[in-house]
Amino acid sequence: MDSGGRAVYFMLFYALAGLWFGTAFVAIGLGISALALIGFFTIGEAFPLWMAFVNGGGLILGGLWMRRI
Repeated sequence: MDSGGRAVYFMLFYALAGLWFGTAFVAIGLGISALALIGFFTIGEAFPLWMAFVNGGGLILGGLWMRRI
């Protein structure tokens, strides 16, 4: 399984956690999953760098969003 598949798999559980902990988790999980799939089918050789920004940046922004709430 490549890094895109793992990201989608882990974000599935992140989104499922949102059913109990709030909609922020659902939005973050679905957003990162969508960006990972877009990158997988369109980016090509730069996909690992794309995933670093999508996963790292998405989780940092999500943490800041939840801290604000």
